[in-house]
Amino acid sequence: RERFGGLPPSPPAPALAPGHPASRLDFVLADVTDLSAFRPSSFHLVLDKGTSDALLRSPDGDGKLRGMLTHSLRLLAPGGSIVQFSDEDPDARIPTLEKLGKVSVVAQELGERGGVCYFAYLVTPS
Repeated sequence: RERFGGLPPSPPAPALAPGHPASRLDFVLADVTDLSAFRPSSFHLVLDKGTSDALLRSPDGDGKLRGMLTHSLRLLAPGGSIVQFSDEDPDARIPTLEKLGKVSVVAQELGERGGVCYFAYLVTPS
């Protein structure tokens, strides 16, 4: 039976999530820039919905983002991918992702909302 893991946005999040005996969702409180608590090759998908954007806007954002992505790539099972959702333009995001080396990056415009254009990025080890 497969399970899903999630890093909550804040420590109280797991306590607020409704519990159900058949739930397959596990929350683990962890630092997204150090995912060493997870086994290598243990995830088929890493979903990043705005985490990269928040890291890039913080002190040493480039270093934090590099740490998160390096750890995320280590977690991917063969054939796995990272999917990022962001408002950052592909002209800025793709070079940042390609600096990791040995990755393929595909960008897709998702549309505009409130004057902001959103994109999805598919990052796969090559």
